[in-house]
Amino acid sequence: MMQKAERENLEALELYGSRKKHHAIDLALNKTLMNYILRQLRCLGAICSNDTQSCYDLIGHTQASLAMQHQGVSKAVVDMVDL
Repeated sequence: MMQKAERENLEALELYGSRKKHHAIDLALNKTLMNYILRQLRCLGAICSNDTQSCYDLIGHTQASLAMQHQGVSKAVVDMVDL
């Protein structure tokens, strides 16, 4: 699913985990620059960091199923996946 999403440019731009040519230092720089921009413009902002590497059991099954189906994974395959 991730390979298909990357091939077809369907993943979010801010997604860095497990992607080729994406490095943690780039993410850190982007986060810092965004904070500087928000500070200069005196705007409110929020950052949502989500790392599911060690907590796959906390992923919402319904939301994950819908996301996978949106990426083109058939419902039959989604039903077989042990979320």
